[in-house]
Amino acid sequence: MQYLRQHAPALNYTTHFTLLDRADAKEVMEAVLAEKLAELSHKKLPKADVLLEILSLAMNTLTPMHEIIFSRFPRFYICTTEIGQIALAFMEKKLAMNVMDFDDLLINFRLLLTEHPVISDLIQKEIQAVLVDEYQDTNRLQSEIVDALVSSHRNLTVVGDDAQSIYGFRGADIYNMLEFSKRYPDALLLSLNTNYRSTASILGVANTSLTHAQVGFKKTLIPARLNGESPALVSCQNASQQANFIAQRILELRKSGVKLSEIAVLYRAHHHAIEIQMELLRRRIPFQVRSGIKFFEQAHVKDVMSYLRFIYNPDEAFSFKRGIKLYTGVGRVTADKTWLLYQAAQKKSGGDMLSSIQLLLHDSQRDLSKAGVVPFLELLGRLIPMVKTNSVSELIKYVLKAGYEDYLLKSFFNAKDRIDDISQLAEYALSYGSFESFLNELLLMQNLDAKCNEEDEEKVSLSSIHQSKGLEWSHVFVVWLCEGRFPSEFSLRERKGIEEERRLFYVAITRAKDFLSLCYPRSYLQNDGRAQKLIKSRFIEELLSGNSAAQLENWILEEENEIAATV
Repeated sequence: MQYLRQHAPALNYTTHFTLLDRADAKEVMEAVLAEKLAELSHKKLPKADVLLEILSLAMNTLTPMHEIIFSRFPRFYICTTEIGQIALAFMEKKLAMNVMDFDDLLINFRLLLTEHPVISDLIQKEIQAVLVDEYQDTNRLQSEIVDALVSSHRNLTVVGDDAQSIYGFRGADIYNMLEFSKRYPDALLLSLNTNYRSTASILGVANTSLTHAQVGFKKTLIPARLNGESPALVSCQNASQQANFIAQRILELRKSGVKLSEIAVLYRAHHHAIEIQMELLRRRIPFQVRSGIKFFEQAHVKDVMSYLRFIYNPDEAFSFKRGIKLYTGVGRVTADKTWLLYQAAQKKSGGDMLSSIQLLLHDSQRDLSKAGVVPFLELLGRLIPMVKTNSVSELIKYVLKAGYEDYLLKSFFNAKDRIDDISQLAEYALSYGSFESFLNELLLMQNLDAKCNEEDEEKVSLSSIHQSKGLEWSHVFVVWLCEGRFPSEFSLRERKGIEEERRLFYVAITRAKDFLSLCYPRSYLQNDGRAQKLIKSRFIEELLSGNSAAQLENWILEEENEIAATV
């Protein structure tokens, strides 16, 4: 920062420039969008958050914006020209305001080092040595800054583990580390292979997995601890039995003296934890979600549930207003006005919900001018009669496809993850026989959750593997080890995807100190209620491929929840 302030005029800034946090940057981007909207040809442009993510990825990976849009945001490829114009206007506006965001700090520091030789020399004379930790997580922009910073004296030390490079989706580039020796052929390489955390049995599984990696340094972890118990490979009939097994094992561990804070359940994606969260709540096992908030507390899940809650209880104002405010042009004032009109329509119709909505639609042209009100009411008008003939799962999917999916895609850079969450919610709802039982169960679980977590300070950790990096627990369960789940469906289509997924698997394994359970369901329910077979993860198949380093206990859970075989 001091160098940017000192040499700000070389970048066309003054020395008194200020910094924008994410919220400030979003506000500036929204202002640019408002100014440019009239002259842009495409009306289905991404919202500010998505635009910021596109621009940030392009800057941090030093990749042309059209390539980022094509590879990461293909739904907006038709708007590439317009997005470029907005990005340029955004950069110009920040310069005019004499402000920088975090990405600007990096880009502008690189410019000082690469485009201004005199300034670069001054900086390098002051900084005589550089140390970079977690080097495997650096992106191309950061790597170029480091290289430029030491170009005159080459006094550079980097520390990292290529096998833990798991942030490619954020722009991290593993080849910064893998090709370090090419850029610095005179560098001394020191291998730190002793592991003080996990038992030899757990490290045997990690080492076996690493032997199948196509990219990365060859290494074998050396345990500092004794063998310990063999990791368990747990084959479950379905996701419900997987959750049941984990909850039962946690209770057994607690009874044997293991603290709940020493137990973790790790998963590839947040929605993989839905059944587990519900089962822990049923059994009153307190837990915390390290990878964000609990499944049913997520905004997008609450959005979809607001439609169902309102249909179930037509007097619930909160759900009605939450749903209508998702539509363009509808804010608090319009939502409040529409709710009052709906209540008046209810009195006219004698309390019949569908008739009330139809009356409101008839009067909407006169009393409601906002464009978003009519499509919201029309969707409610279609959903209400569907309750009698369609399953809860079908209702959830209908809400998603009737406009909410488009809203997510336009509004959020992680829209795919949110859509997957809703799809998983629909899949989970298949296990309920009725609309009423599903909503009642959720309400009951939420009440239990509040009581359970008020009373207990000690909690089981539920976490995505990405969020677990750097942490450790005595007992770790890794779940949903099925093709299309872990590795993820998206990674199966990406050239480098499988390799990063394998590294993610390695990170999950090495979070365990004493005991590791690798779990996978053999089937899941389809929309028609029939079981669809799942294929165990290729990472499990690799462990079973004959390498004696991975000694696994094979637990096959049958209908009666018995352990049928141990090998």
